[in-house]
Amino acid sequence: MRSLHAAAGFGILVAAWMILLVAGLVDARYIPWPHEIFLKLLSFLENGPFYRSLANTLFRAFAGFALAAALGVSAGLLLGHSRRLGAVFIAPVDFLRSVPSTSLVPLFLFLFGIGDASKVAVVVFSCTLVNLINSLYGVRSASEVRLMMAAAFGASRWTVLTKIVLPSSLPHVAAGLRTTLSLSLILVVVSEMLVGTGAGIGQMIMDARFTYRISDMYALILALGLVGFALNRGFVMLEGRVLHWAR
Repeated sequence: MRSLHAAAGFGILVAAWMILLVAGLVDARYIPWPHEIFLKLLSFLENGPFYRSLANTLFRAFAGFALAAALGVSAGLLLGHSRRLGAVFIAPVDFLRSVPSTSLVPLFLFLFGIGDASKVAVVVFSCTLVNLINSLYGVRSASEVRLMMAAAFGASRWTVLTKIVLPSSLPHVAAGLRTTLSLSLILVVVSEMLVGTGAGIGQMIMDARFTYRISDMYALILALGLVGFALNRGFVMLEGRVLHWAR
C-alpha cells in the first residue's frame, strides 16, 4: 500500500508537469517533456563515463559522510554526557553551524587544493556539526527516571552510559546520520559545480548547462534524485532492523 501511495505521488507530479507544458505555462526549451528526460537518463545508463562520474561523486560523499559520522557522533556523545564541556562548546558549535559550508569552499581550496580533499572537507564541516547536535541532544534525552533508578541501585558510570544513555541517544544519532547521508551527496555535487573536477556528476551537470544540453542536465539531476532516494530508503530499512525497539 505504501508503494502505491508513493507511485501515486510521483504520478501526480508528472501529470502536473505535463499539464503545465500542454497549457504553455512553461517553456519546453527550459523544462523539457518528461519522456525526453527519461530517454536521456536511459542513454546515460548505457555509457561508461556516467558510471565513472557517479562513482567519483559517491566516493567523495561517502568519505565525507564516514568522517563526519565518526567525528560528530563521538563529539556529540562527549558533550552531551559532560554538562560542563557542553556549556563551554555549545555556543561555538551553534556559531559554526550557522556558517554555510559552501561559503568556505575558497578556504578549503587554499588548504587542500582542487582535488578530492577540498570537496570532502566541505561535507565533513557541515555534516559533523549536524551529527554532533543530534547526538548531543540524544544523550540529553535519556530518561531522568531511569538515571535516578540506576543511581539508586549503585550502577557504575559505564553501566549507565552503555545501558541507558547510549540506547536512548541512538534514535537521535540515526536521525542525524540519515540527514547527513543525503546532505553529503548534495554538498559534494555543489562543490563539484563550484570547484570543478575531472569526473563527477556535478561537473557533468555544469558541462550540460554550458553547452545548452537541457535534457541532459535534467536527466543527470533525476539520476541524482534517484540515487539519493535509494540511499535514504536503504538507510531507513537498516535503521528499522537495528533500532526496531525504538519504534
